[in-house]
Amino acid sequence: MPRLLPRVRAQLALLTRRRRRLSNDLLEGDYASVFHGRSPDFDDLRPYLPGDEVRDIDWRASARHPEPLVRRRTAQRRMRLAIVAGNGAELSALGPAGTQKRDTAVLAAGMLAVVAARHGDDVLLVSGSGGRSRVSRPGRADGHLESLLQTLHSPAAEPGGPAAPLRTLAAMRVPRMLVLVIADDGPLPEEARRLLPGLRHRHEMLWLDLADADLTEALPGDGRAAPLVDVLAGEGLQTPALPGRLAHEYRAAEAARLAGRARLLRRHGIPQARVNHAVDVPAALHRLLRGLPAPATAAAPASGATSPHAPGTPRTGSAGRRT
Repeated sequence: MPRLLPRVRAQLALLTRRRRRLSNDLLEGDYASVFHGRSPDFDDLRPYLPGDEVRDIDWRASARHPEPLVRRRTAQRRMRLAIVAGNGAELSALGPAGTQKRDTAVLAAGMLAVVAARHGDDVLLVSGSGGRSRVSRPGRADGHLESLLQTLHSPAAEPGGPAAPLRTLAAMRVPRMLVLVIADDGPLPEEARRLLPGLRHRHEMLWLDLADADLTEALPGDGRAAPLVDVLAGEGLQTPALPGRLAHEYRAAEAARLAGRARLLRRHGIPQARVNHAVDVPAALHRLLRGLPAPATAAAPASGATSPHAPGTPRTGSAGRRT
């Protein structure tokens, strides 16, 4: 079984190098300034990272040092990151770029976990499928992070979704955590919607949606040469070309569904982003950690709504290649 953590670190370095403003240090600074609280108990100093709050700079100490120094507070030592994801069959489906969504999920979870571990914070995974969920122990060693990523990269055969992991998280009696929810693009179950207000009150919540493939269009690079299957039913998919007007109505319904979920999360004060491809992950994490609203093109799915489909047209998130 190939190791995933070295691959995540390599992709983090490559992707952030391509986008100069989204450097590795910038994500580190985002994490330090947004996630960690402002305890009045001073602990020590560390070098300034892009994205740190200017008010945290110790100017007197910095004057005697070749680079700015930032005050690190005791509260920064006691934080925990929870990755919440349904690792059901949906993660085997294809995204808009024609790649499996589990690869994007692993990259997003891995990037934030690596940054958290560098800050000395423990990471845990709450995953679930088939209505059941499991909670990993917290930790920050490389072997622990690798185990979490392998769990995400090996989705179960039955359907997953965020409801069961969120239910488990709501039942946990733990201190305030940073929670990254990695969700499929499908309708949000009613149970998950009911849990959001309480979870947002107890934790710092971030929400990342993995976009579905648009099966009304050819996937990049494959020309539809490989047969497609419904990863939930295990059956082949027929994706007939839709007439222009019907395709327009279908996309409009999907856009309304996505905007509905974005409104729901915004109403509860949960930063949300939606990614189409692995290259979008660093920018999405940057937006989430800074608490910025996602652009209109990155809106997320509606809460529990279903979109009208033409006969024979599948929901976009259920597609995968037959292997």
